[in-house]
Amino acid sequence: MTDQAAFLDLEGLPAVELLADLKEVILHAYHTTPRHMQVEIGPSEYGQECARKLAFQLMQAPGVPKGDPLPSIVGTATHTWLQAAIEKWNAHIGRVRYIPEARVTAHPGPGGTGSCDVFDFDTGTVIDWKLPGTTRFSYYKRKGPSTQYRVQAHTYGRGYANLGFDVKRVAICFLPRGGMLSNAHLWSEPYDPQIPVTAERRMNSIVEICDELRLDQHPDRFRMIAPTPGDDCTFCPWFHPNPTTYNQCEGNAKS
Repeated sequence: MTDQAAFLDLEGLPAVELLADLKEVILHAYHTTPRHMQVEIGPSEYGQECARKLAFQLMQAPGVPKGDPLPSIVGTATHTWLQAAIEKWNAHIGRVRYIPEARVTAHPGPGGTGSCDVFDFDTGTVIDWKLPGTTRFSYYKRKGPSTQYRVQAHTYGRGYANLGFDVKRVAICFLPRGGMLSNAHLWSEPYDPQIPVTAERRMNSIVEICDELRLDQHPDRFRMIAPTPGDDCTFCPWFHPNPTTYNQCEGNAKS
């Protein structure tokens, strides 16, 4: 047997062991990627409706171990690919029509700084990529984005406006994670600077509540902040159907 054949010969190595090893490789990379190690609140989180979840994140409360990370991995990899595609298109047309992923700041403090996926000079549009699963994609196509996504888009708009850009619109390009590019959907609306201002005030009020409750010294008081149960509760880092500690929340499990 040649050296190459010997290297590729997996006979005798149980498939279950090899699969476990491969999963370990993937999970290690996932858990050590800066994007997944982020603990500070960014524009993608602070527009979401649950005040308790925001308090957990503000105080960096330890989360509950979650399930499969593959959708997130696919999303991150796709964002990287799309950033390269934007840069390649600019080179192809000989000018910078689109600014690829860039850090912008809407305001100081939690939720104010993040990475905006795209800015289009030709239309003055801030664009965010989203890769939802089949059910969510259908919902967003029918009903439009969630409040969280909408606030995120306008926050990026404010960030670019602060840099002196003429921001006219915000948009979210939904790419179906389990579908075809031909089914992609673009949601867009005029940029409204009041939306991120309102979200900032709400975030500041939650910061004040966390301080008044002294959650760093009395984590049991997290339960004094009312949650807002929703369809995404099971994906929350602090969700648990039967809470036993301060950093667990039943969300919509009992609704």
